[in-house]
Amino acid sequence: DRDVTGVQTCALPISHDLTNSGAPRIVFDMVRVLTAAGHFVVVMSPADGFFREPLVESGATVIVESLLFNSPETVLDFARNFDRVIANTVTMLPLVLQLSPVVDVYWYIHESQLIADKFHGNPAFVRALSQAKQVWAISKRSLRYITQCTDDVRVVECGVDAPSFCPVDDEDGGQAERPAEFIIVGSY
Repeated sequence: DRDVTGVQTCALPISHDLTNSGAPRIVFDMVRVLTAAGHFVVVMSPADGFFREPLVESGATVIVESLLFNSPETVLDFARNFDRVIANTVTMLPLVLQLSPVVDVYWYIHESQLIADKFHGNPAFVRALSQAKQVWAISKRSLRYITQCTDDVRVVECGVDAPSFCPVDDEDGGQAERPAEFIIVGSY
């Protein structure tokens, strides 16, 4: 439902940084969808980077606060004014614990083996999973690790819907089609 201002809801995605890497790219895609649907979006991050400008161009307000993880009272006072917070990555554990009692927190977890290495068996991690409004896993692999601690997880995969053919200029200056080509680049 829309309120009198025409804004659907207010969302606060929080990212660990804004570099040109996977997790911030996911935040950018979320923001594009949310702003296109009429939501007011503010993105917070402790570190600036490549995605600041694209986020602003897509309609979000961006706040870079280096003390984001070290100033719990300030973050709590700010975040409670939003309809929902989207915690992006498992590293948001402290913020999920802090914010979930006062605002709906959606926790989008990208990691897999890191959960087993660093968070499995951690009571705070299990508590945060249960306190979040929803927990989203980026893949079936992430889901496998998260479900060792909770069954209440949804898979929200990222990706693109792409045509099987792409338009290209042919040698005569007209249009032709060629098979789409994808390059998948990852980091480890």
